[in-house]
Amino acid sequence: MVQQPDGTYARMLRGPGDVSHVGWPPIDGNIPSDIRALEHALETIEQYRDPCIRNGLPPTEAIVTECNEAFGEIRSILKDRRKGSRP
Repeated sequence: MVQQPDGTYARMLRGPGDVSHVGWPPIDGNIPSDIRALEHALETIEQYRDPCIRNGLPPTEAIVTECNEAFGEIRSILKDRRKGSRP
């Protein structure tokens, strides 16, 4: 949120470093395959945020398993990135 001249606040996106969710805002250019995989894993988890956290949908065993697997992939991708090994 950025304060406007009249004192109100407006939402403003600022370049590729100000990413709120995967794909928002879109990022131009080639994105490495491991980052695309990271985006997919994050989307897998994010699809349950509103239904389970905000709307009271009970997290089933299948949802927990899917999210845990996605989180494991995220950790693996980040670990490889920290080591400097990437596709």
